[in-house]
Amino acid sequence: MIACLWGRSLSAYLPVEEALGRAASDSGSVHESVVAYWDRLGDYTQGEERLWTSVDWINHLDDPTFEWPFASDEKGVREPVFHLTAELHPADRELESAEWATIAHRLAITVGLAPPLDDQGCQWVAFQARPRRLDLLANLIRLDGAWQRLPPDPLRAALSQIRQVQRDFGLTGAHPAPPPVPPTAPPTRGPGRR
Repeated sequence: MIACLWGRSLSAYLPVEEALGRAASDSGSVHESVVAYWDRLGDYTQGEERLWTSVDWINHLDDPTFEWPFASDEKGVREPVFHLTAELHPADRELESAEWATIAHRLAITVGLAPPLDDQGCQWVAFQARPRRLDLLANLIRLDGAWQRLPPDPLRAALSQIRQVQRDFGLTGAHPAPPPVPPTAPPTRGPGRR
């Protein structure tokens, strides 16, 4: 798998559009593209029974920004929308939705979006809308208005988890082998050498 950590943004609009591609412009449900999400989503939606559109997910991810407009990280940065992608290597097999969901949860925990037993954590969602790619999006402003603490290098943490995922799921971690190099002819001897 290949991981990419995108620059943070103030709004979820562009990251969701990047994650969903063409589906982001549709007003219909993107339910089939969602493979994992924040554990407290049921509390947040109060049991409403409807399928969410891309606009609903954008609003959900942007809500903490509107609720806590002056929240910032320890460096004073105020762009709370986090976006990490993980793509399958071309030689990897296709994954089932349950496998993508497991990978999304493992990455969310590893990069600090979903610490175990943290009921005030940040809102996140994982889309698998593009072929062979997972998009993990979150708003780093927690329910309590604090900024979610991430590892010092979230990409390095994600890559470490991806190496483990590759082992656990039987995926390749290496690029395809280079083509074999034809054998070289033995060096020729110059005149007078034996």
